[in-house]
Order: sequence, then structure tokens, then C-alpha cells
Amino acid sequence: MKKILVVGGTGTLGKVLVGQLLSKCYTVRVLARKPQKATFYTKDGVELVPGDLLDKDSLLKACHGMDVVISAAHSMLGKGRYTSERIDDAGQKTLIDAAKEKGVPYFVFMSVIGASPDHEVDFWRNKWQGEEYLKQSGLVYNIIRASAFMEFHIQEMLGKSIMGKGKATIFGKGENPTNYVSVKDVAQLILHCLEHPEHHKQIFEIGGLDNISRLEIVARYAQKLGKPIKVTHIPNGMLRFLSKVIKPFHPGISRVMFIADHFDRTDQGFDVEPLLRVVPMEIRGVSEVVGGE
Repeated sequence: MKKILVVGGTGTLGKVLVGQLLSKCYTVRVLARKPQKATFYTKDGVELVPGDLLDKDSLLKACHGMDVVISAAHSMLGKGRYTSERIDDAGQKTLIDAAKEKGVPYFVFMSVIGASPDHEVDFWRNKWQGEEYLKQSGLVYNIIRASAFMEFHIQEMLGKSIMGKGKATIFGKGENPTNYVSVKDVAQLILHCLEHPEHHKQIFEIGGLDNISRLEIVARYAQKLGKPIKVTHIPNGMLRFLSKVIKPFHPGISRVMFIADHFDRTDQGFDVEPLLRVVPMEIRGVSEVVGGE
């Protein structure tokens, strides 16, 4: 039975991933910066260990005795000590080093579709740095690049306000089709990689079935509710202005404003068919969280 350390196990993907690992009878350890906020895991037999991507000693202890490390942590909204550069670049490299020192044979790294050294957004550049470091580490690995998580970007960012108040705030025009993936499918792909060594040392890109605009998502919710939704737009120019003004005080929120503008004016579509030709699996569409067809 493989012993698996999940870093980022309390996040949107992490919670679903841990549940799927447990259903397959893996022994799971979760690294948590604040274990007292993750006690919901204890009833499931998950071992909670305190740790921080900025603290190598804690990472060495967490990696001890593990067969697999899965890093699903990120700091897109980070500030202070926990900026994206310190977590998504330096922190992930420290975790890779710790896994290697402790003899962990296999490492899974969560990244993002479009990660590259010259991407317009620093978060994508930081993820690329982590990918390259892992590839050169000598560890057996898989890198999973995902599109936007629908459970967060649709359900949390739009759905809650629409279902609760009948209102939606759209960053930019909201007309640009974007791909959204379910974290259930991302977790399913990670499990596939765990159980199929012939697919190790590869990068897999995963998205959902639909390329859909935010205005189309609002229309889906309106159909579900049977009434119109009040939509407020934050113009692209305002997003760029707010990104600059907020950056000295909260680089994470500044980054979100910048990304919102970027997503609204660049191609965010994705074709999942190339993945399905290699990894046969069920892929969900946005109806998973919105309903309808």
C-alpha cells in the first residue's frame, strides 16, 4: 500500500483528491500549515502533519517514509511571506529537494495550462519554474496542467452570488470563451498516473468539455432560476488600474485583477480530446456545477 503525502490537501482540489485516494485504500498524510483548521480529516484516518513550504525541516519530516508526494498547493492570492514567488517557485523547489533527500521515488506536481517562462502573468511563470526544477531533479514525476477549476471560478465566484442574491459581477466584457475543469476529473487523472507507471515522466494537460463565456454561464444560471440576473461589469481598464493601485498592499488581489483582464482578452479555450486519446476517462462539463445542457 502506497503512502502518499498531499501538500495543499485542504484546498479545492486537495479535499477531493484526498477523498479519492482514501477510497482506493491509500495511506494519506496531509501537510497543513494550520493543522487545527483541518481536523475534519482525523475521522477519516488521515495523518495531519504541521508544515510550511518556507520551512525545509518541516518538509523533510513530512516526506519521511513516503512513497509519493503530490503537490497541489499554490499561492495565487498570497501576500506578505506567502507571495507566489516564494511559494510557487522557491517553496515548491524546496519541497522537491526534501522529497529527493528523503528518498521519495515519485512526485506529482500540479501546474496550470499555459505555464511558460515568458507568460504575461507571474503565477504561470512561477509554475513553469517548478516544472523545470522537477524535470531536472532526477525524481520520477508527473506534471498535471489544469484549466480553471469550475468549482471555484464558476460555483464560488459567480454561482453563490447569483443563487443567493440574483446578482453577478463580471470582470471585463465576459464574452471570451474559457475552459473550466472539475477538480473531480483532475483528481481522477492524478490517480491514473499513480497507477500507470507507463505514463510517468510525462506532462498531462486537462480541461473540461466546455469552452464557455462568463455571460453564457450567467445565462445558464438564469435559466436554472427561471428569472433574469442583474449583471454588473468591471471594465478592463478599471481592472488594470486596480491591479496597479492594489499591488503594493496586496499582490495577490492585484494578480487576480490582472488575470481577470488577461482572461477576458486572450484565448482561454482548450481541447480535451488529445488527453482522452491517451487516458480514457470521463470528463465533466460546466453542467456539473450549473446544471442544464
